[in-house]
Amino acid sequence: STVTFKGLQSGGEESTLAQIQASHDGTSDDEKGDLIFKVNDGSDGASPTERLRIGSDGATTITTEGNEDTLTLVSTSANAFSGPTLSLYRNSSSPADSDVIGVVAFNAENDADEIVNYSSLKGFISDASDGTEDGQLNINTIVGGTSRQRIKMDSTETVFNEEGIDLDFRVESDGNANMLFVDGGNNSVLVGANEA
Repeated sequence: STVTFKGLQSGGEESTLAQIQASHDGTSDDEKGDLIFKVNDGSDGASPTERLRIGSDGATTITTEGNEDTLTLVSTSANAFSGPTLSLYRNSSSPADSDVIGVVAFNAENDADEIVNYSSLKGFISDASDGTEDGQLNINTIVGGTSRQRIKMDSTETVFNEEGIDLDFRVESDGNANMLFVDGGNNSVLVGANEA
């Protein structure tokens, strides 16, 4: 079923502005459905472009064509509390240590048309015990085709390059690009220089 919204252009022509479509997801002989929202981008005629899809499993996809903000959260509150807030909530009935509780994945295609996870933020439960809860946050990037943990923050330490790959760490000052330099390949720490 489709609900179509039409309007008149400035020249009096009728055009299709938007549609809300409910449809079978088409994957099997069952009752699963999709809810699809379409809008006219100014050149769609009577066939507006899909912009949002809610699948039968609740997975939601928002599609844009340009580089505009895909999703904007706005709070107009004038009080002293934080806002807007993006909350990732894993509502598990059996939380346990080491559970992954949220991932922000940065994906793109490589030159072979394959989808690659180039970097990610990943949250964990380190300790799920009531009163002594601990959390962990990892930052990963792909290096030489393999996802590598670059930074790990847990309840006892912050670790750079825990996987021990040949990776340098550098801190710049106002006038020195190598104020602090950790040479991953040569196992050395330098101050004010990048070579001994």
